[in-house]
Amino acid sequence: MVDQKKIPILEAVRAHQALERVSLHVPGHKAGQGLGSEIGAYARHMGRLDVTELQGVDDLHHPTGPILEAEQLAAAAWGVEETHFLVGGSTVGNLVAILTAVRPGDLVVVARNAHQSVWSGLELAGAKIVPVFPEVESGLAGPVAFSTIQHALQRYPTCKVLILTSPTYFGTASDLVSIVDLAHKNNIVVIVDEAHGAHLAFHSDLPPSAVQVGADLIIHSAHKMLASFTQSGLLHVNGPRVDRDQVRKWLRTLQSSSPSYLLLASVDSARQQMAIEGKQLLSFVMVALQHAKERVALAVSDLLVTPIQPAFQDPFKWVLDATRIHKTGFLLESLLRERFGIYAELATERHVLFVWTYASTQRDIDLVVEALLQVVKESPIEDVPIYQGEYKQKVAGSPIALYNLSQQVSHIVKGTLEEAVGHIVAESLIPYPPGIPYVLPGEVLTAETVQLLLEFHAWNQRIDGLLDEDPPSIRYYVDVVKEQGGEAVS
Repeated sequence: MVDQKKIPILEAVRAHQALERVSLHVPGHKAGQGLGSEIGAYARHMGRLDVTELQGVDDLHHPTGPILEAEQLAAAAWGVEETHFLVGGSTVGNLVAILTAVRPGDLVVVARNAHQSVWSGLELAGAKIVPVFPEVESGLAGPVAFSTIQHALQRYPTCKVLILTSPTYFGTASDLVSIVDLAHKNNIVVIVDEAHGAHLAFHSDLPPSAVQVGADLIIHSAHKMLASFTQSGLLHVNGPRVDRDQVRKWLRTLQSSSPSYLLLASVDSARQQMAIEGKQLLSFVMVALQHAKERVALAVSDLLVTPIQPAFQDPFKWVLDATRIHKTGFLLESLLRERFGIYAELATERHVLFVWTYASTQRDIDLVVEALLQVVKESPIEDVPIYQGEYKQKVAGSPIALYNLSQQVSHIVKGTLEEAVGHIVAESLIPYPPGIPYVLPGEVLTAETVQLLLEFHAWNQRIDGLLDEDPPSIRYYVDVVKEQGGEAVS
C-alpha cells in the first residue's frame, strides 16, 4: 500500500540541507547565499532547495532512491503503470513519446490542432503524417470526433500511431474511451497530449482522462492545471505497445543533465496534494464557478461559450465570445487587464480564454464576475468590426512528410506571402498563443491561407515563422522550398 502523504524528493533535499555545512559543488549560488539582493529577497529560501545530483537526493536519469519513489507514487496516483518526471514541460514529453513510438516512414494519424512540439517530434522521427481536423464550435477548434478518427484509420490501415490533443487548449475533450478502444483493436499506439488535463483523473465530474482509458503514452504539464512550477511535467506509460527502454533512452537524450530539484520537488508536492485532497479542492471551485456562470448568463446569454457536449468540457476553462457584447476578444481582454487588473490566458479576434484552477479563490471569482457585469453594463451597441472567421474544418487528406530543414537548408528560399502562394512551406507558421501551427512544413500555401494569416496579423496576433524584414512595411516573408532546377520564388 503506497503512502501518498509522502513527498520523497522534498524530504530528501531537506535531509541533505540538514547535513551540509560547506557546499563545494554546483550550483554556484551555494544554497541561495550568493543570490543577488533583488532576487534573493524572494528566492533565498528556495535556493536552499536548489541542489544537484548528490548522495541521498538521487539522479533523475538513473533514479534508485527518492526520485524513483516519487515517480512510483505518481504512477499510483494517476493509475498508470509507469511515470517519469519532466523538467522540460510537455514539450519534452511529446518529443520523447513520439521518438519512442514512431519509426522513420511510419504513418501517423495526428490531430491537426496539435502543439508545435508534436510536429517537431514527427519531423525528427521522419514520420509520414495524416492530419485529421477537429470539430468546429463557435469558431473554435474543438476535439477530433470519433467518426473522423474511424474514417482515417479505415482509409489508412497501415497507421502505426495515433496522436490526439485532449483536452484542447480551450478545454474540450475527445471521446477517448471509444477512440482508444478502436485504436487498440487495430494495434495502434495512442499518444495523448493531455497538457491541460493533469487534474481530470481526480474528479468523476470532469471529462475522462487519457490515463483512465488506457492510452499508451500520456503527457501532462504539471504547471498548467496543478500547483507546480512552470516547466514541470509528467510522462505516463501504459501497456505492452511501448518500449520502456526507448522511453528512458529518449528522456536521457532530451532532458537536461542538470535537472532542477525545485521543479522535481514541486511536481512531487503537487502529486501529494492531488492524491490526498484533490477531489475536495476541485469540488469547491467547480461549485463556485457554476454559480458564477449562472450570474453572468443572467446578464448576457451565451457570453460564455457552451459546448454541444457539456460532459466533455472542462469547467475550469471559460471561453468568452466577445461578439456577444459587440467587442473583439482583443478589446475585451485589454479592458479587463487595464481597468480591473484581470489577466486572461489568451485573446483572439473573437474570444477570451480564462484558466481557473483549484488554486483560484472565491475572491478571484467574485472580482471577475463583477468586472464582466460592469463591462456588459457599459457596452453600447457599437459598430465594431468583428472577425467572424472560423477554424477551417477539413477531412483527412493525403499523407505528407514534414519538410526536414536540417537536411535541406540549401533548398530554402525566402519570398513574400503573396509570392509564396502555390509553393511548399519550409517552416511552420504558428499563431501565438496557443502555439498550434496554421501551416506546416510540407504543406502548400494557398491564397485563402495567406488572407487568413494577414487578418490574424492585423489583429495583433503574433505569428512565428512570418518575417517582416523592413518594418514598418506591410510586406511579410516566409521560407518556402525552392523549385527543382533552382528557380527562385516569383
